[in-house]
Amino acid sequence: MVTGGAARTRVRLGRGFHLLFAASAVSTLGDGFGLTALPLLAAQLSRDPLPVSLVSSAGHLPWLMFGLIAGAITDRHDRRRLMWGTDVFRAALVAGLAAAVLTGTVTIWALVMFAFLLGSAGTLFDSAAHPGPVPPRRGPARRLRPRGLAPRHRRSDPGRPPGDRSSASTADLTCTYLITNSIDVGARRAA
Repeated sequence: MVTGGAARTRVRLGRGFHLLFAASAVSTLGDGFGLTALPLLAAQLSRDPLPVSLVSSAGHLPWLMFGLIAGAITDRHDRRRLMWGTDVFRAALVAGLAAAVLTGTVTIWALVMFAFLLGSAGTLFDSAAHPGPVPPRRGPARRLRPRGLAPRHRRSDPGRPPGDRSSASTADLTCTYLITNSIDVGARRAA
């Protein structure tokens, strides 16, 4: 019951919103799988904690090494093309890793290289997806303003917007649950 005033109208969200929401959900779920599965795969290949930690840290190292360069690249090129290109590259990387895992030819150093390349592509993608606080200028003056040191919302995960923390945590927990259950089921079948 609405008292005094106009009735509230419900705003319909369009197809574009639903596509964006679905793509964001799939991407967050994929990030959670990657954050969880790579160290678990490394632990399966080696019981030594050093290689496992190398795999984990190799995915974050590109932010330190290429964060500034990625910002400069995204300032000078079309962001949509960069995002499409890096996603195609990341899909090819994941397909290559899946093939290596299925054939049993994956090594710990291949995982380190995979995590580093995936993190490098993610650095470029996230720099293009989340522009700095100042909108890009059009014309020749646009090239003079690098955006490499644009403030990020959270330093622990620079590619995510501020409200995305709960969805990332939920995706990480969901992925951890799914992966550990599949490992547990596989161990029961083997026994």
